Parts: sequence; structure tokens; C-alpha cells
Amino acid sequence: MKCAIITNIPVPYRNPIWSRLPRGDYVAIFCARTEGNREWRLPPPNFDHVFLAENIRDLPDGYNFVHNNPDVWRVLNRIKPEVVVTTGLNPTHLYAIIWAKMHKAAHVYMTDGTELSEQNMGWKHRLLRRLVIRGASAGVAASLSGKRLLEGYGLARDRIFLSRLCADNAKFSPLPLSERPYDVLFCGQLHERKLPYFFVETCAEIRRRRGTCRALVLGNGPEREAVLNALRDAGIEITAPGFIQPDQLANWYPKARLLLFPTRLDPWGVVANEAMASGTPVVTTPAAGVAADLVIDYVNGRILPDEVQAWATACVELLDNPSRWQTLSTQAFHDVQAFNYADAAAGLEAACERAVLEAGR
Repeated sequence: MKCAIITNIPVPYRNPIWSRLPRGDYVAIFCARTEGNREWRLPPPNFDHVFLAENIRDLPDGYNFVHNNPDVWRVLNRIKPEVVVTTGLNPTHLYAIIWAKMHKAAHVYMTDGTELSEQNMGWKHRLLRRLVIRGASAGVAASLSGKRLLEGYGLARDRIFLSRLCADNAKFSPLPLSERPYDVLFCGQLHERKLPYFFVETCAEIRRRRGTCRALVLGNGPEREAVLNALRDAGIEITAPGFIQPDQLANWYPKARLLLFPTRLDPWGVVANEAMASGTPVVTTPAAGVAADLVIDYVNGRILPDEVQAWATACVELLDNPSRWQTLSTQAFHDVQAFNYADAAAGLEAACERAVLEAGR
């Protein structure tokens, strides 16, 4: 079974999945080598892959990009896959879907999207998704909400599979509470949609209640200097080394007692996987895809509306109660182990096998 995966760029949370697929049967076709808001330095892919001639357009939000690679048609003609997997609906993906229809190849629609992340789309985008997804032979979601999303678009439940977004759990290890110098951690792009100023306000309220708050800030972005200045003005003790490459993150997560993951909207949030693999409980909002899926309220973390007083109360309760913190830390480390690359690869393989059966009916 020959499968072609058409995806935007190499990313640290998907490359390990592609590398676990059977060599020779699967090939990843990348629209570009990177995108403008990414700082990753990744090792060369250790799996079959093709880079298309880049043709990228930046969208005004500075966060999303449109890929338009007509040469995907030529590459598919050469590979002749039985299954075409698409991870979005850029023009490049649409070309691949049309190719699959014309050449009687099965189509697998793969998405990181959730019910929440797609609820405000215009009718044209929703109609396109409904047409594409209902016509797919199988679907792959990254989350439980993603599975419900695909089912809502008309794909039969028994043709929907899971391929989780993961961290390399084995690279992370917990530290005792007493060996963690920072109270809270922010890890991500310092961009308005990540609510960095909400993080500042929460830190300030923690400091007001406890007399101190030590924050570790990992990441770059357009709001970086303003956010760091706001933290300093609030009297927060901060360490801010900037963007940390993926292979170095395991050195940083265990230094903090809590990961604060506020967000306006995140389809998932691999930072939560990385934190939990380090035994660091996560405090997040219902707008994160990990909420009520990987992160379970009161079990291995906290899920709260974006209200500063509520977040500060939850953080102080954990910071001032070592036994309660340890319970959540231990459970977080345990629960994240089920989110792993091997199972994610197996989920995609199962979807492709089912797609071939469906296409042959």
C-alpha cells in the first residue's frame, strides 16, 4: 500500500510519527521547508519525503499561511499512491484531493481541528469542509473533539481514527517540588492569541497573595519585550531565555511547578504534553484542545475560564499545598504516557488501511 501525506511543513510533533510509518509505503510531501513564524531547527527528515517548490502567502494575522504548490500533481503522478492523506485545505491539498478522485485513490482527511477551533468559520469554508470530509474514505483526528468534528461533518464514526499530537515522553523526567526554582512557566509564542498579558496579571495576583512569584518565560513573539517589561513592573522575578529548540525543552520544563497555558484558541497545545511528561501540572482554559482530553480538571491539572482571580486561586492552592501538587504531578506524568508517537502512527496506518477497503467497495 503506497500512501502520500501532503502536509505544510516539517514540525517536531509530527516528524517522529512519519518516521514510524513503514519505510517505502509512506512518503511525506511538504509544501515548504518552514513558515515565517517558526524558529525550529530540526534534523533532516529520516523518512521518505519530498519538498515541493515553495509558494507561500502570509495571511494578515501573521500566524497562518496559504500554500499553493501546483507541482504536487507531478509528484503524485510519479509516486502513484493508493492513498492520499491531506492535513488541511490549502490549494495544494485541494489539488491532491482532486488527483485522488481522478486516479481512484482513497482519500484520508487528517486534521488537528476541533469543534471550537472551527465554530466561527464562514459558510463557504464550512461547506468546503463538509463536501471534502463527507467524500473522504476515512478521517484522522488529533483529539476527541476532532473526532466529533469529523462526525459532525458527516463522516461515519467507524471511519474516524485518532493520531494524537505528542511529545517525546521518554526525553522528559520529573523533578521533586523542592528542586523546582520557578513557581510558574509560560511556554509559547508571545502573541496576543496566547493571552500573555493574562499570564502577567495572574502572576501579579499570585505575588500579591504570596508575597513572591518567580516566572520562567520560554518563547519569542511580537509581544515579548512588552510582556517582559510588564512582568518586571509587577515585581515578578523572571527568567526569559527566549525561544528554546525542541531538543532542549526537557531541560526547562522540570524547573517550574506549574505550566500556565492561557489561550484564546488552540486546537491542541503540545506544551501541555511536554509539561505533563515533566510532572508539571497544567492550568489551562476550555479554549485549549487538551482541555478535558489530556488535561482533566482536578485530576492532573486545572481547567478554568480566563478569569485572573480564579487562576490565581488555583495556582496558590497548588503552590501552597505540596501534597496536592504531588498528586496532580504524579497523575499528569502517568496520563500523558498514553499520548505517544507509536500509537499516533498506528492510528494513521489504521485509517489508511480502512480507506483502501472503503475505496474498493
